[in-house]
Amino acid sequence: MNDGNSTIDSRIYSQIHGEKCWPTVDKISPCEEACPIHMDVPSYIVAISQGKFKEAMDVARLTNPFPYICGTLCHHPCEDVCSRAMVDKPVAIRDIKRFVASYGHQNGMAVEPIKQTKAEKVAIIGSGPAGLTAAYDLIKQGFGVSVFEALPVAGGMCAAGVPDFKLPAKPVELEVDYVRSLGVDIKTNMRIGTDLSMDDLRNQGYSSILIATGAWKNAELPIPGTDLKNVEQALPFLKKSEAR
Repeated sequence: MNDGNSTIDSRIYSQIHGEKCWPTVDKISPCEEACPIHMDVPSYIVAISQGKFKEAMDVARLTNPFPYICGTLCHHPCEDVCSRAMVDKPVAIRDIKRFVASYGHQNGMAVEPIKQTKAEKVAIIGSGPAGLTAAYDLIKQGFGVSVFEALPVAGGMCAAGVPDFKLPAKPVELEVDYVRSLGVDIKTNMRIGTDLSMDDLRNQGYSSILIATGAWKNAELPIPGTDLKNVEQALPFLKKSEAR
């Protein structure tokens, strides 16, 4: 990892320490293969088993800046193919990831801001998972990064569309704060097109602009009755259900 805060520089932690899922010593483990972002699951599980929580967080954040959110929301396809099931039952991969992410945040694992090493600045419109992940990747490469969010809170659908019983506010706040602590400037209550124009962003010196506003429009079913009284679409229902 090249953010200046990590002791892990490649996907080899588990091999270094002589451990790998036993049926797959010489190839990618099934859990990695099943993960949509191919996270190095064996490495952070090995690190956690050894009590090396900082190393585990470093491994997880090689591919995912939001292990706490992921450890809360993910449908964990990795567990469906876990090799441990050949012995007894799958490893609780998602819960273990949530534990180490929670531990890291609660115990103040040190995060140092990343110095801007490139002259270019990038503006990102939208602070949902896509926008913040782009900000995370860009700042690790040395770019200056600002994120503009129309809502009062950052996090996109995670903060304003997922009910509290499914994803509490705290994990989202902590993950957003982590990205901010790296040096990403997150500006809320800033609607592009109203408060600022695209030309304004260019005039402020942003050489590139990423539009990551998400998909906030309902995908309505093409069936009769969707416009009847008391029939509610998914996104408005979720917004009403989340208690933040």
